[in-house]
Amino acid sequence: MDELAFPKITIITPSYNQGDFIEETILSVIKQDYPNIEYIVTDGGSTDKTVDILRKYDDRISYWVSEPDKGQADAINKGLKKATGDIIAFINSDDYYEPGTFKFVAEEYKKGHHWIIGSVRNFRVETGESYIIQQKTNNQVFDWLLRVNENHQPGNFWSRKVLEQVGYMDEKLHYSFDWEYWVRFVVNKFEPVVHNDQVLANFRLHNDSKTVKYWRNFNQEFIEIINRYKLNLSLSEIKMADKEIRKLLVNEKIKFGRIESINGKFGNSISYFKEAYKISPAVIFSPNFLFEFFKAILYMPLRNKLG
Repeated sequence: MDELAFPKITIITPSYNQGDFIEETILSVIKQDYPNIEYIVTDGGSTDKTVDILRKYDDRISYWVSEPDKGQADAINKGLKKATGDIIAFINSDDYYEPGTFKFVAEEYKKGHHWIIGSVRNFRVETGESYIIQQKTNNQVFDWLLRVNENHQPGNFWSRKVLEQVGYMDEKLHYSFDWEYWVRFVVNKFEPVVHNDQVLANFRLHNDSKTVKYWRNFNQEFIEIINRYKLNLSLSEIKMADKEIRKLLVNEKIKFGRIESINGKFGNSISYFKEAYKISPAVIFSPNFLFEFFKAILYMPLRNKLG
């Protein structure tokens, strides 16, 4: 095999109890019209039919394991430590690649690109809804930290050089570990090459998504990531980053104030609005603050009357 013509591509799939979807993911990898694939599946000890499916494709999977892990970042790192490919990516066990993706990525890699990004199709099986996510990225740390950029994970591939320079994913992060990883790419001077005319992967939408269910955890991790890397910014950018942190904290307090009001805990609700004011006194002029605060105040007598 001409390794220069077909650089090895390592794909890692972290998994846990996704037996209804993982076979589609596996097939999207092993059925690529590409001769040099290393496929690694790191399952967290699934109790559904996942292991049976992995055994079914044992001869097509380079390495797989099913054992408890410490979270998704840990599962991906297990795969990264096994990876021997020239090009590396991970895809979750409910998503899948488009045909021709690996050939396209390999050709881009041979041009000297170390971080290749394509667009992603989001889809929801229940409704038939689907739409294309256009990636929006650059090489500015500030834009990554403040999430000005938009980078949908399944469309990302990177080189072994990036892995060797940047290292593994941060296992202390459970919701934003991939975003922190991209920030590290940029801090280490790797520039993304984006192809929005090329759909590389498909992302399955869930009603019970982490983004919706654990929004507070995402918020806290975003703040941690901003604080971790803001020294890579200019002084004016640091000021804007600190302003963004205050904004995130204020919005969190307002949201909790609303939730506590709905739950009838009006003392707690008012406390959260006061905390928002202490963080940023100017918030009292914010339409969002005024709307939520007065809604909570007006809701109190109604709630007391109904209760």
